[in-house]
Amino acid sequence: MIKASLIITLILSSIMVKAQLPNGSFGPNFTVSDINGNTHTLYDILDSGYTVVMDLNATWCQPCWNYHQGGELETLWEEHGPAGWPGVSENTTDDVFVFMIESDNSTGMSHLDGTAVSYTYGDWITGTSFPIVDDYSVSQAYELSYYPTVFTVCPNRRITESGALSASNHYNTVGQCIDAQEGKNIAIYDYLGETTTCDTEVHVKANFQNMGTQAISDFTAEIFEGTTLLGSQQYNGNPIEQYSVVELDFGTINVSGFNANIQLKTLTADDMLESDNSLSQTIEKASIGTETMNLKITTDNFGSQVSWKIKNDQDSVVASGGPYSNSSNTTTYEPIVQDDEDISFSTSGCYYFEVYDSQNNGMYNSPAHDDGPTFFRLISNGINVVEIFGDDYTNTTKQKFIYNSSASMDEKWKVVKTSVYPNPTSGMSHLKLVSKEEMKGVELCIFNLLGEEMSKQTINFNTGENTIPLNLNGYKDGIYNIKLESSKLNISHKLLLLNQQSSFFTKK
Repeated sequence: MIKASLIITLILSSIMVKAQLPNGSFGPNFTVSDINGNTHTLYDILDSGYTVVMDLNATWCQPCWNYHQGGELETLWEEHGPAGWPGVSENTTDDVFVFMIESDNSTGMSHLDGTAVSYTYGDWITGTSFPIVDDYSVSQAYELSYYPTVFTVCPNRRITESGALSASNHYNTVGQCIDAQEGKNIAIYDYLGETTTCDTEVHVKANFQNMGTQAISDFTAEIFEGTTLLGSQQYNGNPIEQYSVVELDFGTINVSGFNANIQLKTLTADDMLESDNSLSQTIEKASIGTETMNLKITTDNFGSQVSWKIKNDQDSVVASGGPYSNSSNTTTYEPIVQDDEDISFSTSGCYYFEVYDSQNNGMYNSPAHDDGPTFFRLISNGINVVEIFGDDYTNTTKQKFIYNSSASMDEKWKVVKTSVYPNPTSGMSHLKLVSKEEMKGVELCIFNLLGEEMSKQTINFNTGENTIPLNLNGYKDGIYNIKLESSKLNISHKLLLLNQQSSFFTKK
């Protein structure tokens, strides 16, 4: 019999502290050999038109074993796997490739075939037609947080943690993958720049992806506020092949004021699709704090990896802390209160709160756990001036805030903070919006990954905290965009719907 405490210790020491690649990330390529000696390269499979579903698990993980024994991925392989492969039906749709990837570096073939005396629940090989890989490197590349984790990788390289779904629900997520357009099509992949400003300056960066079948050697990207051109960048370099991504740094631009809405647009000759050529981003005013603010820090079991600094706009350090102590508990997730202190400021100006992780893997974060999440908070008069959660970063991140000795916390500039929880959800979720002013006529829309509008309602938000239910019952599993839009507001959140979820860490 496997000792549960030993298994849990191995989980915590191996993977718990990582901040897993978020949904929508660009999936890293890998080349692996399966247990039969066949070599597989992820991007080659994707470029052949397949969506890849990969189950990252461990032979000693009971939820992994339960899901494997359920046979859902075997059914997915049989009905939708590559034509001519073992176990695949002659009536296959021929558009899905499935991997099982045993991701613990300390186990091997005897654990997979069930002959080992410990650290395995049985024979994982018999009855499994799809490739089984014993390779720790994939879990490292995808920053695995827990077992089992099931990823869906679309041909355009974007990933979703689809979870331990049924075969039919997995195939529904395949239908949400976005295909390349025939010809030229450069798309804005995501916004990487600053989203807050202390005055009117903001540093803008963004990723751009070739979502066409033809390589692109040059394109122009521009930033507008309304009809005013704020900046532009020209890409002239190595050809960007289908689905490849490049980053453009626009440097510092000046917006007209706080809560400005900027639009990034791409211009390419003969572009085949205009709908993915623009992206809007609201630049909010950095939160204002009082002369003395309270700092609260809660880490996971591994506080020794965590440190922080507060810097002024001259990049001088005015306060710092960490590394902290580790927990002696190695059997369960344990959020640890590491810091609760007051920090005083003497000079008005713009400040940066920066966090660092010595292992480049962030902190394990479980907001749904009874013991709560991991976080950094700088609090002024009950308002979170800075709030960074443990899975918001891997190696480092920073947030701006303002201390102004002549300003009061009752300034009539708009502050809106939003969150969506729980996320992922099995059907019902909530949008929480905290505002310092009343806002009327805000449109709340839910879109799927294809940009199709699933629901729409108009809401009047009161001053203070507002909570709105989000009902995704009856929707197909996948990623949905929750968007708030008005004359003053342009905010979006990604929400992952999983009707069946499985992970090691559950509520006590």
